[in-house]
Amino acid sequence: EFRGPLKDKGIDLVVDDEVYAIIADMSEDGGRGARDIRRSIRKSVEDQVANILIDNADALIKEISVKAENGEIKVDFTV
Repeated sequence: EFRGPLKDKGIDLVVDDEVYAIIADMSEDGGRGARDIRRSIRKSVEDQVANILIDNADALIKEISVKAENGEIKVDFTV
């Protein structure tokens, strides 16, 4: 559901497969199932993407990449 609005703005979203495992680990033992997964995605990916878009509103961002580095999720962009 997050890719569509970015694509409408001409921005590709690229997510490494390792990111999904990290999100699953972050959501484990929450007891709320899919709500925990959704909260983890919002906290670790969507908030960072929103900050990139706000901080770089004048830039023509072509791609946002979500990668796993040392067990953490890193979000970066390409102009």
